[in-house]
Amino acid sequence: LDAAEALGQKWVVIPWMSEAWRNAEGYHHLVVYLSQLGEAARERGMVAAWHNHEFEFEPMRPELGDDILAYDYLIQSLEGTNVVFEMDLHWVAFAGEDPVKWFEKYPGKFPLWHVKDFAADTLTQVPVGQGVIDWENIFSKAELSGLEHYYIEQDVCSADKSLQCLKESIDWTKSQLFIP
Repeated sequence: LDAAEALGQKWVVIPWMSEAWRNAEGYHHLVVYLSQLGEAARERGMVAAWHNHEFEFEPMRPELGDDILAYDYLIQSLEGTNVVFEMDLHWVAFAGEDPVKWFEKYPGKFPLWHVKDFAADTLTQVPVGQGVIDWENIFSKAELSGLEHYYIEQDVCSADKSLQCLKESIDWTKSQLFIP
């Protein structure tokens, strides 16, 4: 928080969880940690956030036949705290989920988005607009989600083409009238 404050950041985003902690006990500890972080961030005029990947869309306790998804658990457990969600739209879609359904289920909870795309094989990341994600539908629900900022990214792109991939994503995004 000291570093974030020194940099003038509003958002403090936690982006990862060790695979060993991806169980009911680990998610409970994560909720406690995020709640504490959220309160400490509030005291400094900041907001804490959780950044998803695909693993949050798996049941927390499959061995018990419990089908509550970890993402549902996190959102519900953090209700009323100073914690929001940075939705990585690619990883939501990669997990077979529809981001818009999550906006409808939890309106206003997703002020931050990661915008990245993938090819039909779902394993190959491509510049935004060159893949299969329905961006017009997603951006039509920006207000419902609570969107304040989105970040264009591509996790995987060959090093010699990384700037080209970023430029293609930005150029495409700027050319779409439905994207603010």
